[in-house]
Amino acid sequence: EYAEQRITQAARTVATGLTPEWSGVRLESAHSRYVGQLQPILIGVTVAAALVLVVVCANLAVLMVLRTMRRQKEIAVRTALGAQRRHLARRLVAEGVLLCSTGLALGILLTRWVLGGIAPIIETELGRPAPHGTAAIAVDGTVLLIVGGLGVLVALALPLLPLLTPCQLRLADDLRRASNSSTDGRSVRHLRSSLIAFEVAGTLILFIGCGLLLRSAAAMLQTDLGFDADHLVRARLVLRGSDYPDPSGFFRFYGQFSDRLATVTNAPVVFSNWPPFVDLPTQWIEADGGASQGVKGGPEG
Repeated sequence: EYAEQRITQAARTVATGLTPEWSGVRLESAHSRYVGQLQPILIGVTVAAALVLVVVCANLAVLMVLRTMRRQKEIAVRTALGAQRRHLARRLVAEGVLLCSTGLALGILLTRWVLGGIAPIIETELGRPAPHGTAAIAVDGTVLLIVGGLGVLVALALPLLPLLTPCQLRLADDLRRASNSSTDGRSVRHLRSSLIAFEVAGTLILFIGCGLLLRSAAAMLQTDLGFDADHLVRARLVLRGSDYPDPSGFFRFYGQFSDRLATVTNAPVVFSNWPPFVDLPTQWIEADGGASQGVKGGPEG
């Protein structure tokens, strides 16, 4: 905004013939212009990655909860031998941090390795190069902060679930069950069954969503565009006006060019002023000294 004000003041100082309706200079961010057309694609990829991250965190949470449920007997024995809650919490958190940090480090290394290999493919699919080369397509600080924060949260919260229950009330029951049999209690079995059912339901939902996504993509690929794009070659041809001063010269050139090209390629040749499904350029015009507006022109044939 400060740059716009300074440039507008400088323009009003030196320029002549400015209309009263002129509102001043408007600057556009180069970053916004670069990612403007790619923003829907980037948002879709970000949402998909966030969903995958949520699914991974949910799966990890269920696995760690099941693991801690199986350790109720061990915690009861340690409590009976005199271990306090802070000792148990320190041990459980240390194990959780070790597991989560190892998985996080391996995931980041694998992601960096995979991105290094598919970076050229990403540039090709997006249709434009990265501003700083393929090395810019990598895991940045924001991604590390989000994933690291979730990893710390999982590592600190989930291992402490066994300590939320009153140990003194269930200590005798856990020890009695540990000495009599190796089976879990009814509540533990119900909770484990509920978690397994949650995993199966979530997996089915993901499979259904992936199936619908693939079906939508297949329907989009089979959409009739009005022309056959197989073996279609598009080229741009611009003639200098000084060499062809009249319309008859243009028509004569295009007629001879199409005949020769059709003979060489044994394929039909079609001329068009503008490729189909391509946004038309905007031309700014000014009428009677008023404000300008954008006008788009259509192809003639």
